[in-house]
This record gives sequence, C-alpha cells and structure tokens, in this order.
Amino acid sequence: MKRIPSYIKITLWSYDLAGLDELRDRQTIIERVLNYGHMPAIKWLFDRYGKKEIKSVVANPSRGNWLPETLTFWCAVFKIKLAPKAYHRALFILDPIQCQKIWKKYRIEL
Repeated sequence: MKRIPSYIKITLWSYDLAGLDELRDRQTIIERVLNYGHMPAIKWLFDRYGKKEIKSVVANPSRGNWLPETLTFWCAVFKIKLAPKAYHRALFILDPIQCQKIWKKYRIEL
C-alpha cells in the first residue's frame, strides 16, 4: 500500500491509519476527502482513484457519511440524480428531530 499523504490524513481523523488500506477502504477515503478535504487533497483523490471511481462512490453514497452541501455539490458536478430516499439516507445529520422527520418521510429503517 502506498502511504497516504499527511494532508489527506487530517480528513481521516477518526480512523486508525495503520489499519487503513487505500484499495479496501476507498469508499471511506473518497467520501471523507470529498466532505472535508481541501483542493490539494481533492487533486490527490482524482489522481489516485480517477473520475470513474469517485463518481461511483458519489452515486452510491454510504449511509450517514455525507454533509448535505457536499453531496449536493458532487452530485451536481457528476450530474447524478439520487432518489430522495437515497440522498437523505446518506446525510450526516446531528439533529435527532430532523433525522426522525426524514426517516419517517422516506420510510428509512434503522
């Protein structure tokens, strides 16, 4: 495994970097860098994984990992139209009342 640059590591603050693998954990790495990375980190991401892989991650977002404005932005960049249920399921929302409303509206199971 190649070493992850130090400027990427700051986006992965909650992960054990020693156990992180660039290929196995690419979904996590891509989502975290798109959410929290700056331009050099995003450039590294595109150089490392390519547009097709990154677009695939955005089109199939993990549950509860995305900031609303970030997911909206990257969906626009890649011209991806997520179903409302998939979009809302992917969002990282700390407000429990807002979460309950979204889950009820889109019938999202825990």
